[in-house]
Amino acid sequence: MIPATNAYKYIGDRYPLKRTTNGWWTSDCPFCGKRGKLAFHFAWSYSKCWSCNWRDSIADFVMESEALTYTQAHHTIMEADGAGIDPDMFVMARSMDVAEVDLPAGYTPLIEGRGKTVGKRAIAYLEGRGFDIEKLDAQGFGYVGTHAGDGQDDYFGYIIMPIQQDGRLRYFIGRDFVDGFPKYKNPQREVCGTGKDQVIFNADAFNIHRNVYVMEGIFDALTLGRKAAATLGWSWSAEQLGWMIGSACESITIVADKGFYPMAVKNAVKLIDHKEVRVVNFDHQEYGKDVNDIGRVRTMRLVKATEPLTMEHAFEVLGQ
Repeated sequence: MIPATNAYKYIGDRYPLKRTTNGWWTSDCPFCGKRGKLAFHFAWSYSKCWSCNWRDSIADFVMESEALTYTQAHHTIMEADGAGIDPDMFVMARSMDVAEVDLPAGYTPLIEGRGKTVGKRAIAYLEGRGFDIEKLDAQGFGYVGTHAGDGQDDYFGYIIMPIQQDGRLRYFIGRDFVDGFPKYKNPQREVCGTGKDQVIFNADAFNIHRNVYVMEGIFDALTLGRKAAATLGWSWSAEQLGWMIGSACESITIVADKGFYPMAVKNAVKLIDHKEVRVVNFDHQEYGKDVNDIGRVRTMRLVKATEPLTMEHAFEVLGQ
């Protein structure tokens, strides 16, 4: 997880930056040479070029432009001293009104766990589910390999999936990878001031991409890629709906887990006056109950076969 302040410091020391609108900063592109066409959004840790169509994370930009490995690029940016930079300069005005939280005691980034016994086990679990460890590390994923001290919430044996928004850590979810604890563990609202129904995993995608895929689980969203977000449940809150409606994206495709199609349609009705909406139905799939089960290729086939939702069809599904 690369703080916006570190990324801004590192990039700003190497490229002349000009602040534009909606959180973007522009400079000259090292790939195509076009002046003023390269853009950075430090809150989203994202970079793109309007001319040569470069689009990727800031860590990937540094890796590509400086011929580094991902690990080298990550460490190099993290070493940039952003202590004197105000983090509020990167926060968008439409942020959800939720608290900033801290990662649990013993949190270790994934790439730092490659030489450690518990870390290897966490990495093996994620790789077994088909995920690229360096890409997960770029999103701040880590694990807890030591027990917490007295008075601290113990996340030993959990993979930590951080939920960032506008460059701030807003929440995190723990996923057991040793098969000895409850499957999921997350901070309680009364402790950290934020509930999981107030945040969206990869919420910034709604302001980066024209079409965003929405599903319940983080692993499902990771399977589909950078345009996918996870709501961590099917009972959407006012904060989650407000973020989606007020975002810059033009269309939203909801991918419902098997058995949750009616609930997904009910949510879609709340968006239909603001965005083009599709709801993918898993209920007729013979194999697999969600995106991570059947994979990205088969899911995208279902997406392409799904027509935009109409109110008439929504009423049919909901029995109204």
